[in-house]
Amino acid sequence: MWNRIFLLLLISLPGATGCLAPTTQHEEEVKRLTEAHERYLRSFHLAQADFHRANPMPVKLDLADRGTVLLSECSLEGRPGTEHLWVRFTWVNTTGHGLESVAVTLTLLDEATGTEWSEKIDLKLPFGLGLGAESSYTTSFRTPLRGLYLKEDWSWSLEVTTEPAGTTRSD
Repeated sequence: MWNRIFLLLLISLPGATGCLAPTTQHEEEVKRLTEAHERYLRSFHLAQADFHRANPMPVKLDLADRGTVLLSECSLEGRPGTEHLWVRFTWVNTTGHGLESVAVTLTLLDEATGTEWSEKIDLKLPFGLGLGAESSYTTSFRTPLRGLYLKEDWSWSLEVTTEPAGTTRSD
């Protein structure tokens, strides 16, 4: 009887120790991922703080014949691999005349390589309505950073183009 119990224990021992190895490996993997995520968070929070210091808000941009842009908020946001630049702004028609449409383009520039990419928002009212004098339009950009925030020499800018009322645009 004891021989059988001893034999069963002896047979089950490798199976029991085999179960321990994956648990240890799993725990090590979780620990490694946790540490990597914490390093990422520290790095991203530092980048956010640096960006915030370099880009105090609010900012008013007087663009003469293209109106005025009021930048109310901008920040770096996201999770690992999905970081983006968020910019909230209001465009105000301070041109003194009506406009058919307004386009605002946000451009990101990697100054080291000269690589740039842009995102454009058309500020156009529905039903063919124009943007009257002193009208405004509030919206935001959420533009992917593609790791750009990790570099020291990157920049962003806004460009505004307008189309006077009564003109027809051919796209």
